[in-house]
Formats: sequence, structure tokens, C-alpha cells
Amino acid sequence: MKKRLVFVLFVLSAGTAFAQRVSSIAVFPFEAPEGGFTPAELAAVTGQVLAELRSWGTLTIVEGGSADYQVRGQLSKTDKGVALSAITVDGKTERTLNSSREQAADLNALGGRIFSFCAQVVEQVPFPNYLLGKWRSVITLEDGILTCLVEFKSDRTVIFEQFDSYEHRNGSALKYQGFGRGSYAYTGHVRRTLALKDAKGVVYREAPIDGSVSFTVSLEDTLPKFTAINQNRISLFFNEDKSSFELVSAGLVCGDNYDGPRIYPQSVIAYRDFTKIQ
Repeated sequence: MKKRLVFVLFVLSAGTAFAQRVSSIAVFPFEAPEGGFTPAELAAVTGQVLAELRSWGTLTIVEGGSADYQVRGQLSKTDKGVALSAITVDGKTERTLNSSREQAADLNALGGRIFSFCAQVVEQVPFPNYLLGKWRSVITLEDGILTCLVEFKSDRTVIFEQFDSYEHRNGSALKYQGFGRGSYAYTGHVRRTLALKDAKGVVYREAPIDGSVSFTVSLEDTLPKFTAINQNRISLFFNEDKSSFELVSAGLVCGDNYDGPRIYPQSVIAYRDFTKIQ
């Protein structure tokens, strides 16, 4: 019984070590102070906003009631059709954080603007930091494996328990197992699509992104050119259960390959794909 209890406590502590509070948003029924809309139409628009926000899976959404943030909006007629507007309020201080507005020719067309409207609604609402915890990235080469073990902490410090650096030149390979620490900044937002362009400005890929991360890190026991990581606003994308992420716009460069695709497809080697391990 004691062994089982100890195991349960360990699992609980490990599970809560990186737990974080998810912001809640209360969306109140939209109103039409100047009339012109039926109760059913108002309820339908309110339902569209609720459904869109809930579909993101990043915030706790409730219909009315108390919450960290409150959204109060209205529907109105305009010379060009209809307009949907709202204010987002701090649930504790009742301070207005920002306003949102979209308009369209009619209610059907307005449905296509709901995503944009909701993105404005949560503009000042903090998103969870899904980077918290320990992650691993592995690169398999012809002559070995490169590993990056990194931990993101809630106080914005980042620890690289392992950062392998590598060089392949004239048939010979050098590998160093480095380590280090520094700081990071994370910005999460509503999922967007990023058009990645090559040096000539040609789009070669469109990728979804969920936020960006910046690093200021000093490393030891690496090849000389990899003793520091100073990169700003690297776009990243999480999988649905937040158990892995990809650095989309750039990776953490860790090696040079001068001997062609037989060793590695690219001349520059970088950690891009990370899996959560704790």
C-alpha cells in the first residue's frame, strides 16, 4: 500500500509541476439597443461567437456569468448592412481592455467575419504558455545522433541540459555535447497561417502558427560558433494535444555539413521538432 501511495503522489506532483491556469471568458448574449433584429437572430450570432472561441481549445469559454474576462456586445444596422461590436472587460476591475468590430452586407455574410471578430475579442487576454516543461529534439545523421534537451520554466528562464553541436568537413566529423541557460520570451495567439518565403521572396510553404518564442542563451562545451543562441520571434506550431511543437520560421542552428546530402539533406543543421518528455 505504501508503494502504491508513493507512486500516486509522484504522478500527481509531476502532473501539477507544470500546470498553469487557463483564462476564462464569459460571453454575454448580444443585444440590439436600436432594434431591427429578432431574438433568434441575436441568439444565433451569440452562438457563433461562443462556438468559434470554444473551437480554439486554448481558453475556458462560458455563456454569461463570472469569469476572468467578460465580452459584452451588440448588433446594429448600418448604411452598408450590419455591424457586430463588443468590448472585452477585466472581470475583476471592470476595466475595458479593448473593443472589437466587424461589419458585413447581411447576417449571412457576417458569419464569415466571426473568426476575425473573435481574434479582436481576445487581443488582450493572456494565452497559456504551452512551452512550460521539458522537451527533446533528435536529429539522426549518418554517423550519429544529435540531441537537444531543453526546459522552459515559468519565470522565463530556459535551461539546455544538452545541446549537441556538430560539424562534418572533408570526411571527418566533430561533435560536442554542450549545455547552458538563459532567458526566453513566449507570445501565444490565435492560430494563424504564415507564408514562408525563400531568399527570392517566393512562397514555398504555408504553415499554421500558434505563437513565437525568442531566446537569449549562453552555451558551454559547444563548437565555437554555437556558444550563444540569440534569436527573436521564431514562429512555432503545436500539435493538437500540445505534446510536440515545430519551430516553423527558423530552427536552433547546431551544426554545419560541408560534405553534401549523403551526410544530411541541408548544409545547415538545426533543431526544429520537439517532443514533450515531462
